[in-house]
Amino acid sequence: MLSASDAEWVERLTGQEREAATKELQHLLNRAMFKFDVSAEDKEDFVQSATIAVLTKISSYQGRSKFSTWAISIAINTALSELRKRHWSNVSLEDLTQMQEPIENSSSRGNPELEAQRQSTIELVDSLIHGELTLKQRTALIAELNGMPLQEIASRMGVSRGAIYKLTFDARQKLLQCLTAKGYSLDDLTTAMEQE
Repeated sequence: MLSASDAEWVERLTGQEREAATKELQHLLNRAMFKFDVSAEDKEDFVQSATIAVLTKISSYQGRSKFSTWAISIAINTALSELRKRHWSNVSLEDLTQMQEPIENSSSRGNPELEAQRQSTIELVDSLIHGELTLKQRTALIAELNGMPLQEIASRMGVSRGAIYKLTFDARQKLLQCLTAKGYSLDDLTTAMEQE
């Protein structure tokens, strides 16, 4: 059941007071954006996008939280989604698959035996990724390992999010099978990659 103030928000945003209520909503959402370290123009864009999202979803508001909390969560999710898109907009999948940055692990430094074992494991995994996986599996897995969201990978590869999940799952399974066939256990891999 909606509280009086929540019901008032919904009524005003969908009724005759829509314009004034929308301005109040934008003011509320603008205050919620103060923690984002972006330009005033970007904040304004986020508020506009969030306002549209709130107005579009208002019929689904069920009153499980305060209206202001619900609207602010939509605004924050909208802003974070846009920031994630921007972060990955200049990174191509091809660039990610070409990256050859070593994995840093300070815990094995100073211990030549551990460092040699670790380096050997990394080289083996790298050769398996490039030798045993299909191009699509390799691309999706490397992008995922570099932190690219599944939705972004899916969009870039022109497939569904579920297809990317399946590609990366199959790739991990194939790598595990190959490593097991070469005498490595999951514990061996974990130990080799572990950081203190």
